[in-house]
Order: sequence, then C-alpha cells, then structure tokens
Amino acid sequence: ENNNIADKVFFEGLQDNPFKYVKEADAFLLSSTYEGLPNAMLEAMFIGKPVVVTTSIPFISQVVKDGVNGFLVPVGDYDSFAKRMIDATNIKIEQKFVDIMNTDKELAKLFSSL
Repeated sequence: ENNNIADKVFFEGLQDNPFKYVKEADAFLLSSTYEGLPNAMLEAMFIGKPVVVTTSIPFISQVVKDGVNGFLVPVGDYDSFAKRMIDATNIKIEQKFVDIMNTDKELAKLFSSL
C-alpha cells in the first residue's frame, strides 16, 4: 500500500498446486541468502522455466548454466539480480530437463563427497 502497488500484487496464500502460477511466469526467481536443497527451483526448471537464483549453496551453480537455463547471481547483489530478471525473459529453453541420467550421477557424486 505504501508503494501504491496494491492493485498489482496479490497474495494468494497456500496453494495446493503452485504450478499453475509457475507455468504462467516468465521466469522463476529465488533470491535466498541461505537455502537448503532448492526443490522449488528444480521443479520450475523441470517444467522448462528459466531461473534467476543466488549462489547461496554450491549445488545451484552445478545445475544452473548462465544464459542457458537461467542466471546465477551472488547473494546480496540486487542490481545484478534485477538485470538478470530481465535477461531471463529472453531465454528460450528448448529442452526442459537435459540428460536426467547424467544428472542422477552428478547428484550422487556431489552428495557422496560430503
């Protein structure tokens, strides 16, 4: 209300099926300072959405390839995050999730090294 955007921003509350919203989005944004396994990001990528995410955990940079399926931004770099939000709308993802078998191997390698 203070920013005069109340007629443009709506809070829908808990949703049983958030994919109906993600499907309509131009990109998926995750600006976390701290993050566990970013399941929402992975789900958005699975349905073919470009992502803009902070490098809050090393795993993210193993999955997101700059300019291919999204963009990586350092935590706290708000100017870059805003620029990449615009850049992400120009990414056209041809293939939704590439080489799922290789991804399984990469995940196993990642977690076996911990």
